[in-house]
Amino acid sequence: MPGKTKYEQIAEKMVKLIESGVLQAEQRIPSLRSMSHQTGTSIMTVIQAYRLLEDQGMIESKPQSGYYVRPDYYYKHRQAVVLPEAQIQTLRTEADEVKISNIIEKLVKPLDYNNVIPLGSGLQAPSFYPSEQLSVHMSRAVRSDPAGLNRYCFEAGHETLRRELAHRMMEAGCNTSAEDIIVSAGASQALFISLKALTEPGDAIAVESPGYYGFYALMERLQLRAVEIPCDPQTGLSLPDLESALQKNQKIRCVLLSANLSNPTGASMPEASKKTLADLCRKQEVPVIEDDVYGELSFRLLRPRALKSYDPENIIYIGSMSKTLAPGYRVGWIAAGKYRRQVLDYYHCVVMSSNLPTQLAVASFLKSGGMAHHLRRLHKTHQENMFNFRNKIAASFPSGTRISNPLGGYFIWIELPEQVDSVILAEKLLAQNISIAPGIIFSAGKNYRNYIRLNCALQWGPGVAKAIETVASEVKRSVAD
Repeated sequence: MPGKTKYEQIAEKMVKLIESGVLQAEQRIPSLRSMSHQTGTSIMTVIQAYRLLEDQGMIESKPQSGYYVRPDYYYKHRQAVVLPEAQIQTLRTEADEVKISNIIEKLVKPLDYNNVIPLGSGLQAPSFYPSEQLSVHMSRAVRSDPAGLNRYCFEAGHETLRRELAHRMMEAGCNTSAEDIIVSAGASQALFISLKALTEPGDAIAVESPGYYGFYALMERLQLRAVEIPCDPQTGLSLPDLESALQKNQKIRCVLLSANLSNPTGASMPEASKKTLADLCRKQEVPVIEDDVYGELSFRLLRPRALKSYDPENIIYIGSMSKTLAPGYRVGWIAAGKYRRQVLDYYHCVVMSSNLPTQLAVASFLKSGGMAHHLRRLHKTHQENMFNFRNKIAASFPSGTRISNPLGGYFIWIELPEQVDSVILAEKLLAQNISIAPGIIFSAGKNYRNYIRLNCALQWGPGVAKAIETVASEVKRSVAD
């Protein structure tokens, strides 16, 4: 590389290793001493090269640990083909009746893992979970007190688990005590209890759009009306639209959203926006329900702060181990702030007693420190899968396709050409044993008809790649027709 200094040559070499995928997101790069030995240069020359890469946002240093590849740079530049990003839609912010359950039952839930490639599912491949390690902790829990486990747990969850969950919430910026935690059978039950505690049939709820179809399904069952607040696929819920909806005096009873890695787009609100939202809702005396089940799946070095960290009292926080650790164990939780009494009243009616063996097994696993290692491995898997999916989509789908670019989680939100009807598309693909999630289930107003959500948390291989190509082929046929 004539004309370049030695440190520039080293920096260029590192860029090629990162962009080719040899060095991956959050992976430690060679130490100063090791790189000095490899290149036959001084440590000072290597320091200059690494500082150049650091200044350009490619790597970052961790005290007493070394230099690591920045995930945002890795996924921005390691794309073989780049598609435009999906865009925010303009919606009317009026209260609508919710009717989506029939579509969900027909197109999303019929997933036989032996026959259907579940691109429309919200579940990860079973191999992604530490099932064997968890089974060891379950066995210990059962052996330690077999008779004691056959009693009701009338409290808001076992104290041992609640302490561990409060500790995990500290990483999200929340100073929550074990006494504030209410253990539930997963996040869906927690959402149901929280909505029941705050609302009556006919009430209006401000909800992110596109938003998790489980939000809309629960609202339908509880006879609540949806005020859809547009969400940018990158930065999340639109604060101007929320403020406008609150000012219209629609008697909005609460706000429901995922501020971190929202489903289906993977959007994450900037920290300044989270604070503004928390301040706005506190002043308007409107409670917030925050579903943070994907918060720990961020590709960044530090997991994003929870919205609740900006207002511990007015925000009901919902977490779950289903997306990170063990969906079958059904362990979720609620930190309800000043609404704890109302939430507990419904909790004791609906739950009465939570499952002791699974609580103790999860608590033991968390206490052992196994979660940190598991999440590092899971993050790496999701990052690589996201890269593979995005490249396959970019290479296969027709012109006019736009996709989201999430920095975490495992969903991709795809905006298809306008003439594509994703419901018809889903029906055609299901006949070929491939499921997708059509965009209209992520809205009360049947918006996003030309959008789909794909699940990237599948074991990547020729079968999944072929399924994506099949989806692309059906999209192209729809465009041609």
